[in-house]
Amino acid sequence: MSVDESVERNRKNRGVVRAAVTNVIKSVEVEFAREVPDIEVLRDKLEILIKREAELQTLDERLNGQIKLIELEKEVQQELEYSDSIIRCKGKIQRFIEKFKCSSGDAAVLARHVNSTKLPKIALDTFDGNIKKFQEFWPSFEAAVHDNASLSKVEKFNYLRSLLMGGAARAISGLILTNENYDKAVEILKDRFGQRQAVISAYMNTLLSLQPVRRINDTAGLHNLYDEINNSIRSLESLGIDIDSYGNLLYPILDRCIPVELMLLFNRSQVEKKVREPVVSDLLDFLKGEIEARERSFSERTELLIPVTKSNLSPFKKTQSSSFNRGVSSATTLDVSIGKFCDFCPKETHRNEDCNLNVQDKYKSLYDQYKCRRCFRKGHKKKFCYVKGIKCKTCGSQSHLEYLCERGQRPSKSGSVEGSSNESKDVGVNSLFRESMINTEKRHNIYYQTARADVVGSNKIARRIRILIDSGSEASFLLESIAEEVGLSTVSVEKLKIHTFGSQSPHLRELKRKKALLKSPISDSHLECNILVIDKIVGPDLIRSPSEGIVSVLRQEGFVLSDQGGEETEIGLLIGNDLINKVLTGKTRRLSEFLMLYETIFGWAINGSSGRDDVLNCTLSMYTRVECCEEEKLSDLLYNWFQLESLGISDSPSGRSESDEKIIQRFEENLRFENGRYVTGLLWKRDPVDLKDNFHLAKRQFDRLQRELESDSFIRTSRGNN
Repeated sequence: MSVDESVERNRKNRGVVRAAVTNVIKSVEVEFAREVPDIEVLRDKLEILIKREAELQTLDERLNGQIKLIELEKEVQQELEYSDSIIRCKGKIQRFIEKFKCSSGDAAVLARHVNSTKLPKIALDTFDGNIKKFQEFWPSFEAAVHDNASLSKVEKFNYLRSLLMGGAARAISGLILTNENYDKAVEILKDRFGQRQAVISAYMNTLLSLQPVRRINDTAGLHNLYDEINNSIRSLESLGIDIDSYGNLLYPILDRCIPVELMLLFNRSQVEKKVREPVVSDLLDFLKGEIEARERSFSERTELLIPVTKSNLSPFKKTQSSSFNRGVSSATTLDVSIGKFCDFCPKETHRNEDCNLNVQDKYKSLYDQYKCRRCFRKGHKKKFCYVKGIKCKTCGSQSHLEYLCERGQRPSKSGSVEGSSNESKDVGVNSLFRESMINTEKRHNIYYQTARADVVGSNKIARRIRILIDSGSEASFLLESIAEEVGLSTVSVEKLKIHTFGSQSPHLRELKRKKALLKSPISDSHLECNILVIDKIVGPDLIRSPSEGIVSVLRQEGFVLSDQGGEETEIGLLIGNDLINKVLTGKTRRLSEFLMLYETIFGWAINGSSGRDDVLNCTLSMYTRVECCEEEKLSDLLYNWFQLESLGISDSPSGRSESDEKIIQRFEENLRFENGRYVTGLLWKRDPVDLKDNFHLAKRQFDRLQRELESDSFIRTSRGNN
């Protein structure tokens, strides 16, 4: 037998043994999938695996000595794969046997061994797109779901989508639930939120934007500051960024955020230790010790406080003691310290509740001091304020404190009461909008109820138009050019009498009524309606859109205006009383005494004026009344019967014909004043023209006559006789 035949025979034998090993491993997996695996079956499978492993080793050694060197690497790689599979399966069986091993070795006892302890379910953290939270989210998801071999990729993808929110959910929103798309989704999330440099930049920005703690008694604020610094430093260390590489940059930032009294104590301790260049780690250790000492002192004093009862109540009047007040909680200390000095008058010593400034002046003072209008702290704006516990004691709003509540304003020096009980409950929006009006509007403005929507025709062509909502009109009108552009279908043709403001008699018009579909550009709302089509509604520049400042301020408070400006300034659709109740939802919000917000199916619309009575520039909205003229009265029919037009005699609107107009024009052009009189030419005399003498025509006729006479025989005979 040749060498090639021997190699082929050994390979076939090894293939049969490998197939048997694969079947044994699959049967072991099936046994482990049962609720209570049979220990005896697993022991038998373990013995079979040990025997098959020895057979494979023998065949592999025999083949390795017969095959060529080129094929040796591939063969050894396959042998290692099968060997690893056998080792893993054997280890799994052995660990199971050791775990459930009994002293008697009875298989029935092993089968009845069930762990009765039920641990609570692990709730995986959600991820909303915050790049700093991805390093916490992904390891927990990877351990619980991603590396779970018992779950398919579709199931893993389903778990992943259920845990994503916000920007993270939008990043993979277009992927269908398939095995291939799971790998794509993981890759997208890692590329967008798991980049090392982006995460490092996010944590560095957190350290650069730390909010300072101004008061040394604010233990809660100091604790939050310490935790935020430590969390960022630990996260950067996990990314391989040591604190020594940015410590020189971080130290002046911490110096600015920590109260001056604590920094004085720290620097004093560093001088005593003869430390020339303090480091961040020493400052954090000192801050941690101070926080622990203050918390321990405050907690001990709180426990030693004796409850006040009738038996131990002192007959004398209680006086405020600073040493006693230190025993209260840090939250109460923070609340009291807020009103210690006036935040609106930095140079005064009175408290916030004793300040005589009105709300507008208080807002301006906070703006000049770069303070938050919600918590009175520096370093951030109101829309980025996340301080908890802010609540107005007057109206209950969480957007401001009672010092900025207009409902609780006292009478001013002039005697007028600032604030009214009839104003809106949302005082935060009211005050913020008034401040924006002061800062952004330089003159008086009138705001109309305008919106923007998409009109869709029968051919699915859409056009973005501007809408004017006017309750002074009985019908709704659409521009004819827009109707032709989107291809609206005609429903009917109607004869109408249109009564406009300032006109004594109605205008007779024959208008088409077309079917249109209006869709909101910011939501799924839509409206199907039949609208009259007209050539003109209003001028393009008469009704202006709200300014960008007003739109921005309202957006911060959660009110998205439908009309936010744009290239299209002309009113393309007028919504009258026939459709106004279908457009308005009924929700309103008062911004000030002169301004209101109305919610429509297309978004919010603002209406009113900026609040001043000296109106300088104003556009007058017209009242339009429409009457149908399809059924005429009998008197109108008799009157029209005797009109000249019914006989086919038509007259121009001015009563003059075209020729009469030309004669009058010629009379005015030729009229002149000479010698004290008016002189004009004859009206029927035309302008002189150059007449020809027709000499050539007469000569040609004479020559033709001469030739005819010469050719006449009678004339020649008569001339010969003479």
